[in-house]
Amino acid sequence: MKLFKDDGKDIIDGDSPIEFSLEQALEEIDIHPTWKICEGNFIGFVNDRDETIQFQRHQENEWTIDVPIIEAGKYTHSLQVEDLSTESVKQIVRRFFQEGDWESLVNFKRNSNGGLEEIKDAPEQNQKHTEISKQAKKGLFSPWCPECQKYKGKQAECPHCGNVED
Repeated sequence: MKLFKDDGKDIIDGDSPIEFSLEQALEEIDIHPTWKICEGNFIGFVNDRDETIQFQRHQENEWTIDVPIIEAGKYTHSLQVEDLSTESVKQIVRRFFQEGDWESLVNFKRNSNGGLEEIKDAPEQNQKHTEISKQAKKGLFSPWCPECQKYKGKQAECPHCGNVED
């Protein structure tokens, strides 16, 4: 598994994540700062299947997961789930590392196209995810450039292609 992050001290770019063991990843989750300490913080992982997940820590025990959706080799949008506990984040990362069914822990399931979609029996959550996905398509949430599909972090202007989001 590879790790990328911005914790206010260290920045490991999403285009150049570094190899990490599961134990190291779980330790990083424990010490990752909240928004009060580092606004815009994130920690993300790439597994051997080239799947990417990332998290933002809002409070000590409150996280958001962000899953970029790539279709036909291009970033199209991301799905998010808010209000995850630290233990939930660790469970997701354990399964993600082991290439298990981590999606079921965040009410996602694999659709026929190989992407992620919301479980149909949670209409209020689906509405929230749909709205977040629409906003993510506009680049309001995602650190991935919609033009070149490379990691741009918190910047409005992509350092790779110069695209500036509206």
